[in-house]
Amino acid sequence: MADFRSTNEMLGQHFIVQMQEREPEVRVVMQNGPRSTAAFDGARDEWVRYNFFPIEDRTAAIGRGLFRGLALVDIQVFTPLGRGTGASQRISRSIQRAFRDEPIAGVVVGPISWGATGETDGWYQTQVRVRVTVDEPA
Repeated sequence: MADFRSTNEMLGQHFIVQMQEREPEVRVVMQNGPRSTAAFDGARDEWVRYNFFPIEDRTAAIGRGLFRGLALVDIQVFTPLGRGTGASQRISRSIQRAFRDEPIAGVVVGPISWGATGETDGWYQTQVRVRVTVDEPA
């Protein structure tokens, strides 16, 4: 069975770096990845929450002991209601480009989807989902 800890760490670091370059004012909270970016005011700031979920793994017949695994990077985007839905959509597009346009060694990025922005508890929230395939040593 694959140990996705290194993959989670690598994807999380990639995400943090890309967000700092693309959306420097947006704070990143890592649910189960590397350390988050700087502290923020959760009531007024735009922020995103990163989650990594292994889906399945199987032995890959590539001439050596590898596990090929499917995983989901699930990112929740939160923007205060007073900013309008455009801010949430802008951040969601930046996340999409961070995974689609920047290569990640050993990772094949699959479909990226994001749902409609909706209101929840004083926020606009959008869900961005990135499917990835990774190979890890057995």
